[in-house]
Amino acid sequence: MFNRLTGILSMIVFALLVSACGAQTATPTAAPAPTAAAAAPTLQGKTWQWVSYNGPTEVIVTISTTPDYTLTFNADGSLAIKADCNQAVGTYEAADGALRITLGPVTAAACGENSHSEKLLKLLPSAALYRFDGNDLVIELMADGGTLDFVPLP
Repeated sequence: MFNRLTGILSMIVFALLVSACGAQTATPTAAPAPTAAAAAPTLQGKTWQWVSYNGPTEVIVTISTTPDYTLTFNADGSLAIKADCNQAVGTYEAADGALRITLGPVTAAACGENSHSEKLLKLLPSAALYRFDGNDLVIELMADGGTLDFVPLP
């Protein structure tokens, strides 16, 4: 009986060893590399084309399909403005969604009756906030003055 019990135990141990040898061990794998998140849009580094104004009493849906009205926010806090046939410079301060624009010298050419030059130059100093809608820039004006909508130029 003792020999029979020893034989059975030997077979069980042998079976366990064989099954353990055949078992696959988990090989650690490296975690997948995180994908680079799309860069958040910024004011700087591109020229913004004015495409519409949504005011409290008027809506100008399409300003221009050509880059006649543009803003360029420079890293040094300066602002370059093209307002149809007029050029302007200014400064800006932007932090945490707040935006302040101060105009400097502006050319005084008469652009024509369909121009929105004077409107843009009048509205920019009332900028209060900015945000991005996808890749587009939305400038919100003070006192519910409406919004100026811009798209980035390529």
